Amino acid sequence: LRRSETVPGEQVKERFEFPGLSIDLRRRQVYHDDQEVQLTLTEFNLLALLASRPGQVMSRAELLRRVWGYEVEIETRTVDAHVYRLRRKIEPSAEHPTYIHSVPGIGYRFAG
Repeated sequence: LRRSETVPGEQVKERFEFPGLSIDLRRRQVYHDDQEVQLTLTEFNLLALLASRPGQVMSRAELLRRVWGYEVEIETRTVDAHVYRLRRKIEPSAEHPTYIHSVPGIGYRFAG
């Protein structure tokens, strides 16, 4: 996550805790059921962004802009591919996700 994305006066959390999932932003570590999960830098940034806004739907375009840092005018599967890999690493069942839910035609929502 880019520090420039924070709102002035907003307190930045160092850790997110959800049932079965812990995200340490300072150490860049993720634990699922107390087992450390190895994520790429992009996977970590994507998870941290989604987890920072539980319940909020984030469009693919917004995720591309905030995680990858670029704007696109065309359809891309980049976000979908990364979410797929991320789900396989953190979800109890990637086919029936607990944390990252798809919002058809829009993007993704972190349910936590």
